[in-house]
Amino acid sequence: FDDSVKDGFKDILTNKYNMTGNDDLTKSYNALFNLYECCGVDSADDMPQSELPKECCATSTACTKTSNDVRPGCYTKLKDQIDQYNSVFIGVGVSVLVFQLLCVLFSFCLCVAIGREE
Repeated sequence: FDDSVKDGFKDILTNKYNMTGNDDLTKSYNALFNLYECCGVDSADDMPQSELPKECCATSTACTKTSNDVRPGCYTKLKDQIDQYNSVFIGVGVSVLVFQLLCVLFSFCLCVAIGREE
């Protein structure tokens, strides 16, 4: 599962980032780079152009893949963030499941009670 997510993340970055008609995608990636202070998936080498967006540069506003101030890859940062809240995701999922089962049980009891009245 890990590899398929990483490959999809890389594929979209290399094939659709900064392309005409994909402005929203490019803005989303730039926001991700800015928020997590990262660049690319594994590293800046994943970026389609050698000149990187300013969000990929740690200290300057313009840098290239070979610059010294390029930020590290985003994948490990995102994975760590998700792993940090993994138990919360599981807890919410289980809570929703239990709530839905209780709703089904309640509706079944309601149907039986209505059937007895008739």
